[in-house]
Amino acid sequence: MVLQMNNRLAIYREFLSSEHGYIKDLTVLKDVFQTSFVNNLSKKDPLLSEAEIETVFCNVERIIQVHLLLSIHFRFIPNFIWLSKNISPKFVSHN
Repeated sequence: MVLQMNNRLAIYREFLSSEHGYIKDLTVLKDVFQTSFVNNLSKKDPLLSEAEIETVFCNVERIIQVHLLLSIHFRFIPNFIWLSKNISPKFVSHN
């Protein structure tokens, strides 16, 4: 039972770590790449048009918001037992 709880806790921590990394990567995508392309629009020959930038980065901000909320929810979920019983087994079964 203790080993099973340790495995669940490790999976829970890995899930939170992965979410944090994903949010960080999306933020870099938005802050570095999208901003660079937008700033490049004023140049004579921009790499992407405004429409192409909108197409490529259309939902980045919303995706970041959704994953931030998801991350906050799972960090402060009041019932860790529920999480470990309902979420962790899904990850264990795919190993």
